[in-house]
Amino acid sequence: MRSGRFGGYGFAKTMEWMTGTVGIPAPLAAAGITLEVVGPALLIPGIASRLWGAALAIFMAVAASTHVANGCFMNWFGTKPAGREGCEHHLLAIAMVCATAMSGGGAYSVDRVLSRRLSET
Repeated sequence: MRSGRFGGYGFAKTMEWMTGTVGIPAPLAAAGITLEVVGPALLIPGIASRLWGAALAIFMAVAASTHVANGCFMNWFGTKPAGREGCEHHLLAIAMVCATAMSGGGAYSVDRVLSRRLSET
């Protein structure tokens, strides 16, 4: 039964899955869940874009490693059980956050606005 917001499983059930099924130690699983929530929320306004981009790239690389055995194909027809999808989504996410980690936030990101103001003084 899903208990989290937006139709997800929530923190407790996700922790249970990550520590039980996947075998990730509890502190790392909690850090990963927090990173998945906080990182994108701070990437949207462009706060510490390079830091969050790099952290999310590492996180997604670990997530991709848990799907490598399934290949690189989506569950197009919904015939595979949950968690048995390929690693293509993870690879796409890695590419996007690596680009952010290397180039930083956009022209109107909080990072750029602050750096412009600091360079003017």
